[in-house]
Amino acid sequence: GAEPSRIELKNTAELLMPQLLRCAFGSGCCRRQGSLRMKRCFLQVQRAGTFLHRRERRRFCSTRAEETWPGMHEIIEVAEMPGKGRGVRARQEVQGGSQVARVEPLARLSSNISDGFASDPLLSAVDLSELLDICEKNQLRFPGMAILMAFQALQHPGGFNDYWSRVYRLQFASMGDSLPPTYKKCYELFVEALVTLLGSQGENLAMNSYTERWFARTLGTLHINVIRCSQSGCSVLLESGSMFNHSCNPNVAVEWEVDKCDHNDTGLGSQALAATFRATRY
Repeated sequence: GAEPSRIELKNTAELLMPQLLRCAFGSGCCRRQGSLRMKRCFLQVQRAGTFLHRRERRRFCSTRAEETWPGMHEIIEVAEMPGKGRGVRARQEVQGGSQVARVEPLARLSSNISDGFASDPLLSAVDLSELLDICEKNQLRFPGMAILMAFQALQHPGGFNDYWSRVYRLQFASMGDSLPPTYKKCYELFVEALVTLLGSQGENLAMNSYTERWFARTLGTLHINVIRCSQSGCSVLLESGSMFNHSCNPNVAVEWEVDKCDHNDTGLGSQALAATFRATRY
């Protein structure tokens, strides 16, 4: 398949804020330094001695039409907002309580990373205990989620290219010129697992598709777009759902649909099946 990392990362002006911000549908945004009245929210995440900075949105090639966003009702649309980038806006008056979107996850990772790996038929067949130890020691989730996505893309019903074109239409953060040591070690362990499972095919994937640049690009996408399902505790990446901008005074609420599996019986824990976005006022 085509190389997911074919998208060049260009240097753009980095927009910094002095405090840690996390914008995810109202979970933890704008609570620190409350006297600061912010008109825009930027993301700054410190991991392994480096910073990820939110970047200006850029266009890139995709096999999917920009106007097609799965699960969105026809009364809303994704549009460019002057000076603000992309966002969701209503095409007409929306009544409070109306469902405006129902979105299934592009990727999800259980609150326990090892459970998420165990749920994948390929990953469950290889020993990733060293990687899991690194993630647990450093309180990292996104390396594990990126690796899970890499194997899910190989099994995606729509095909490898379709999966990554959906991921790569989302905004992402820059990892800088090189991966920090902790992330680099996670990537090396992923490549070892890839080759162990798939042999020469895994070597070709690591050389042509799942490169270090792909890993950085995917981590940057996860840092900007992943949210936590309040009912299951799992991390979720939504395609259309990522287009809803954060607001401290929201007019849309998110309702989660989760499965009913018992963690003690299956070892996999509860998983988010879909997110429903519903207008809360006119």
